[in-house]
Amino acid sequence: MLSSGPLQACSGVKGGCEAAVHATRKIFEKHDVEGVLLVDTTNAFNSLNRKVPLHDIKYVCSALENVLTNCYQSQIRLFIPGNGEVTSQEGTGMAMFALAMVPLINKLAEVCKSVYQIWFADDATAASTAKCLRQWWDTLSSRVPCFGYYPNPSKTVLMVGEENVEKAKIAFRGTGITISTHGSRHLGAALGSLHFIDEYMDTKVKGWIEEIENLAGIADTQPQAVYAAFFHGTKNKWTYLCRTIPGISHLLWPLEDAVQQKLIPSITGRPPCS
Repeated sequence: MLSSGPLQACSGVKGGCEAAVHATRKIFEKHDVEGVLLVDTTNAFNSLNRKVPLHDIKYVCSALENVLTNCYQSQIRLFIPGNGEVTSQEGTGMAMFALAMVPLINKLAEVCKSVYQIWFADDATAASTAKCLRQWWDTLSSRVPCFGYYPNPSKTVLMVGEENVEKAKIAFRGTGITISTHGSRHLGAALGSLHFIDEYMDTKVKGWIEEIENLAGIADTQPQAVYAAFFHGTKNKWTYLCRTIPGISHLLWPLEDAVQQKLIPSITGRPPCS
């Protein structure tokens, strides 16, 4: 969706989530970047102020003005089984949310010109010096009443190198934001030190092996369903990480063994490969 520009990677960009992860990693390696701020929000899609984007949509993306106005100008009726109904005055879907963030992204770019920004829906990422990132954070926080975008400092992480820890602590004093030199989860992937990535992948692989074992346990009675669940669901979780975290193939060997020694034999009825 060209109307939301290249900074909002959720708006129809193919592989936008992966692109956002790779872009963040590359930006963090720039010589003029002291830290990367990974912003977490509170109930983003249900808190968005509809009035602002419905006003802005005629300027941001006039082609969708009538559609979004018809969908969101009136209160939405939400039916609760056994408790009647309530009306929803806030909240939106992905397309409108992406467009609604465009004025906010542009405002942040205008005020904080030296800050790199990457957005994927409500997940905002900013990279620059510690001082500029604090200015960016303060600007973002000050726009809450206008947009209904509520950044959550207690779950927001500022990733910095060891040499920039003191600068980060001074710049973000009193914000409640976590400062990390170790690493952080980001858009389902992991950014940070090799040790952090190893820990992250170890947890993931153990969970996936358990899923494989659970699937293998029912494959004798439902082999087609198990194969479909594995092919269309389970395996996509680790292929995504293979594409977004470089150099992790050796960490997946226990998972490959589980597939070869447990899942495939249970589906085919043949003994495991020696």
